[in-house]
Amino acid sequence: MEGSLALQTVSELIRELKLPGQAQTPIEAATRLQGELGIDSLHKLILLTRLQEQSNFEFAQLNAGAGGFEFHTVGDLVDLLVAHG
Repeated sequence: MEGSLALQTVSELIRELKLPGQAQTPIEAATRLQGELGIDSLHKLILLTRLQEQSNFEFAQLNAGAGGFEFHTVGDLVDLLVAHG
C-alpha cells in the first residue's frame, strides 16, 4: 500500500475510535498515539486488529524480531501498512 493511502486508512481508523478531544487533533505521521490522541493499549489493540483485517499481516509477524514491534506514532502504523498492506 502506498504511503499516502496508508496514512488516510490509519487516520480513518483512528477517527472511528471517537475518543474525546480527538476531532481537534490533526493526524499526521509524527502524531503520537498516546500523548496527542489519547490512544491507550486497548485502543492500540483495536487499531491493530482493524489494520490486520485490511492488510496482509498477522500479529505473529510483528513479534518476529528480537524486540518485537512497537508503535508510538501514526507513522509507525503507516509504515506497518506500507510494508504489509
